[in-house]
Amino acid sequence: MSTTGKYWEKKDKQALLGRYCTSHVKKISVLFFSWLVITPVQAQDPIPVGVVDFTSSVATSWNKRLPELLVDQMVNSGLFDVLERGKLDAVVREVEFQAGALVDPANAVQIGGMSGARLLVTGNILENTSSQSTSSAYNIRSTVFRYYLKARAEVIDLETGSKIFSHIADGSAELKKIGLNSTGRGEDSLGPIVAEQLMTALAESPRIQALVGASEEGVSVRITINSMPSGADVEIDGVYYGNAGSTFETTPGVHEILVTLPGYEPWKKKVKVSEGMTFQANLSESVDAKIDIKVE
Repeated sequence: MSTTGKYWEKKDKQALLGRYCTSHVKKISVLFFSWLVITPVQAQDPIPVGVVDFTSSVATSWNKRLPELLVDQMVNSGLFDVLERGKLDAVVREVEFQAGALVDPANAVQIGGMSGARLLVTGNILENTSSQSTSSAYNIRSTVFRYYLKARAEVIDLETGSKIFSHIADGSAELKKIGLNSTGRGEDSLGPIVAEQLMTALAESPRIQALVGASEEGVSVRITINSMPSGADVEIDGVYYGNAGSTFETTPGVHEILVTLPGYEPWKKKVKVSEGMTFQANLSESVDAKIDIKVE
């Protein structure tokens, strides 16, 4: 049976089993915010995707950590049905597949046929650097740590073996320590920053949207957006819609939702919305570190 046949056979079995109602409840913390998505009814089943570790020419742990963060982003977007990493790794080992062989369409198609995935996400860590500088004033020592991460993500269509997406994202962070006090963000903040950029580019890619399914013109859906604390401002695709705790009307498909409240970190996520979805934005307080310096 062809790869295409297996893919649609899997879809038919899912339909026969009555898998028209999916629910994803998962909490993540990215850039000091968490989110919850409940999907009572999906207009279209998420597309099956496999994610493998990124390659890297530099010594770094981000080749494994960044794909895991990207998986969280993809799962919670509702756009993709991400295969378990263990299952995909087993298939990769069985065909003795190497990351460098992704350019061979035959290898990609073989993995798609054996795993049931339609898309394969891979990539590489391009840069991962850190530095620090120290200074002293009034007998007080201060140290500034700087971190930088740059990565490329790529998506391969496992039915054709062709590359349909490639995007480079980067992020930087700075942490300043003065005595026992510190301000800024450390190296761990780089992963969520880069993963967020990659997910945004992925969701906005015309070729990915064509596979996922575009919004139906003229059709509207109702979604509910709540916040904690309550009463936060809600924007959809840059347009102010009102306050959280209400039901909003928009078109089905991919949208960017932004929830803000003075004194709190903004909550932002790009997701595929459908009728009846509920979003819970749990806002984290902004931390304005204050440093008291006594001069004798």
